[in-house]
Amino acid sequence: MADLELDLNLIKAISSDKRIDILKLLNKGRKTPTDIAKELHLSTPSVLEHLDKLIENNLVERIDEGRKWKYYSCLLYTSDAADEEDSVDL
Repeated sequence: MADLELDLNLIKAISSDKRIDILKLLNKGRKTPTDIAKELHLSTPSVLEHLDKLIENNLVERIDEGRKWKYYSCLLYTSDAADEEDSVDL
């Protein structure tokens, strides 16, 4: 698992319930901001603001495949990607 340095910005990034919900959702697979907004009953601009904070703290990445839609993915290891002891439960 990537080392995360706990600083004030990271603590602020994960202190929001909405951001935790987004991380949980992205932990299941990549999604577009519209997909996230629909599933969490939020506006797309609000989701994009939360995603920006998560990206700034290396918790989420933006995937641009040169298509119209941009996807976002959780950078934390999931139980599918790592052994149980190395995974992060959200």
